[in-house]
This record gives sequence, structure tokens and C-alpha cells, in this order.
Amino acid sequence: MRFLSSLFVLGSGALTVLAHTHIRNIVINDVVYDRGEHILPYFSDFNFPVKDPLSANMTCRASNSNLDDTPAIEIAANEVITLEWHQETDRNSVAIQAQHDGPCLVYMALINKASPSDLGWFKIYEEGYSNGKWCSTNLNNNGGKLNVTIPKDLTAGDYLLRGEIIALPEAERVYASDLTAGAQYYPNCVHLTVTGSGKTLPKDKLVVFPGEYSSTHPGILVNANLNPINYQIPGPDVAFS
Repeated sequence: MRFLSSLFVLGSGALTVLAHTHIRNIVINDVVYDRGEHILPYFSDFNFPVKDPLSANMTCRASNSNLDDTPAIEIAANEVITLEWHQETDRNSVAIQAQHDGPCLVYMALINKASPSDLGWFKIYEEGYSNGKWCSTNLNNNGGKLNVTIPKDLTAGDYLLRGEIIALPEAERVYASDLTAGAQYYPNCVHLTVTGSGKTLPKDKLVVFPGEYSSTHPGILVNANLNPINYQIPGPDVAFS
């Protein structure tokens, strides 16, 4: 979706409205690390979604995946990282437009120095629909801040952390048969160095991006306007309890 320049996309007689959001900055131990420091570089249309779940941009929605160009920030296992989502570059902007409901998911991948593009992702956090509210709503109510704890038993090393919002306003129609329809994916990645004495890496729960999501998954092809809704969060189970 790199060619888009408007909120509105016309095609096949249909009209779809895109949300806009990105991880603008992160916070670790009360220190704010701004956009451009440890978050992989954005495209020029930094807050536009990925629409095709098989696109290479599903990994990190990054214009440059060379990790030598994005230094890692150190964080200890069992510490909290705050992913701060905003629609615009302004920290006072909303996290995501209202009515673009959907889940929040966070994955991590250990970086293989010999093959840094060969990434296996495990999920460390998910929040879908609960008590009548979506994660996206809770995110807006919390000033865009999503607090995530690095698993305390995680093996030390260099990682990418992949935060993601999936907006579902047009998700009741299949993307593959209607390119104006489908879920809207907003992944961004942070380069981390995890410290600690943990020895666990959940190799049996690894997935790949692109490839983990399909256009017909129950959490991707869904009418988010139903109330109540029994929502199935996409992806694997959270790897650490």
C-alpha cells in the first residue's frame, strides 16, 4: 500500500476508509526514545497500513531492515517497554481513529547474526475484545501507550520486537477477492538487546511474517461491528505464561 496518498481508496465501485497509526516512540524506565532512534525506519507514508497479509511489509513495515542502521536499545528481561502508538508525529494525536476497532499483538524474534533476515517470531502479548471494548479503544483511552513486559525467562540476546494493531472496519469482506476490503495491518519493529539470566527460547511456537495470517482466518475475516462478538485473536498462543 505504499502508493496510497489518501484516506479513501476507490475500486470495484466500493469505498474503504483507512485508519492511520504507527509506533511513534518507545519508553523504557521512564526514558522516551523517539521515532528514528531504535524503531526500524518508516516509509514516507509512515502511518498507512499493509493490506496484503502476504506482503513482505508485514514483517516490520520498514523502509530499511538493515539492523546496522538502527542501533539496539538495552532492556532487561522482566522489564516493561511501552510502545506509544499515534496517528501522527504529534504525541498528542490519537493512537488510531475511532471505529477502526481491532486487537493489539506483540511478537519477538531472536536475531540470527549470520542470517538477520531469517526470523522466527513468538508472541509475548495479545489483547483483543473484552468487556465490550477492543484493544484499540483501550489504547486511545491510555494516550496510545501499550505496556508490555519482556518475558523474565527469555534468553539474553539481540531481538526485534514487533508491535502490531489490526484494524477491522472492512474485515467482513475478503481482501483477496476485493482489494478495497479486508483487515488493515500496522506492524512496526524495535531493535532490542535483552539482558538477564533467562534460558528459554520458545522454538516450538515460532511463526513467520509474512505467512502467519491469511485473509480468511477467523480473526482476520470478521464483522467487528457485531455486539457481542466472540473474537479469535490471530496468530499463535502467547509463548510465555
